[in-house]
Amino acid sequence: MTNEHDSLQNAQVVNTSQDASAASHASASTPLSDRDIALTAARVANEKKAFDIVVQHVEELTGEAAYFVTMTARNDRQVKALCNAIEKALRDAKVHVLHRETTRDSSWELLDYGGVVVHVFYTTREYYRLEELWQQAPVVDLASEVGFEGLEYTPRIEEFLAGCTRDA
Repeated sequence: MTNEHDSLQNAQVVNTSQDASAASHASASTPLSDRDIALTAARVANEKKAFDIVVQHVEELTGEAAYFVTMTARNDRQVKALCNAIEKALRDAKVHVLHRETTRDSSWELLDYGGVVVHVFYTTREYYRLEELWQQAPVVDLASEVGFEGLEYTPRIEEFLAGCTRDA
């Protein structure tokens, strides 16, 4: 039993170091900053008609990621389409997703780029309200960034954004 336990611990260590080396390789080969990655994901989402797009600079709060990009899709098919489009745009820029997860019902999908985590919601966003968990984090004013037109926000997200500090 001890040998099995030791084996499992060793396997976990190997997996962790593989993930770490993949993350360092991804960031070493990419010319994009975490902010650029987050803005690219948000731009693609805007072009593909996602709404309630929020980019939060969470680096000082999480220690895990620099930016969270959160958005809402209009249906479960759009969740997958948004993730595929974001992944393709970033892959074209030589940035590769480290991890992708989805719920069984496709109501929430996550793309992990190391320094940037993208959350695409359909029906579950109101339940989880992730942006409120990180409300101390400054938000990027997307309307003042190049390439964002026709941003659409629900009253709840408009109110949330009005109370946030802006990321410089």
